[in-house]
Amino acid sequence: MWPGKPKTVRLVAVLLALAPLPAAASGAQALWSELEKTEWIALGAEDPERVVYAFTDPNCPYCHLLWQASKPYYDEGLQVRHILVGYLKPSSPAKAAAIMEADNPSEALREHEESHASGGIEPADSPSDEAQETLAANRSLMGRLGLRGTPGLIFRNGNGGVRKVAGMPKVGQLPQIFRLPEQPQDHPALEPYK
Repeated sequence: MWPGKPKTVRLVAVLLALAPLPAAASGAQALWSELEKTEWIALGAEDPERVVYAFTDPNCPYCHLLWQASKPYYDEGLQVRHILVGYLKPSSPAKAAAIMEADNPSEALREHEESHASGGIEPADSPSDEAQETLAANRSLMGRLGLRGTPGLIFRNGNGGVRKVAGMPKVGQLPQIFRLPEQPQDHPALEPYK
């Protein structure tokens, strides 16, 4: 989540983030319907048992860690629907546009994550007006939900309520967030999040 911060600061931040969404959301179902209508890119199960929405910036190292940590859950029925935003670096909007405008956005996002260490996808030369409008709408929604950084996760709990997590959660929290059995996490980059 925040390397270098004391564990107690990280724990308090995560516990606060696991709280229900603010009352400004007009009900769990209305919020979930709004998320379903956003421009998202799915990775994971094609016929999901669980869906999690993730606000993602292509240059976000923590989003990349979330992708690493989520992969073992794909075979268990997890689908992560990435809502792309582009604000962390000057190349972020053009990289997000390149992913969204690809012939197969899911494949482009997967390839981007697989090559994240070497810079990921090449930014789009000239992002379309539609891509720029989508990124602006996604960023606006992210702000309305009180998410100030990426990744920002929105998920349903077992009672149908909608919750959020700001930042990279601890690996041990993923089964609770995904509502799926815990999966082994052996990627070395995830060690600080165990």
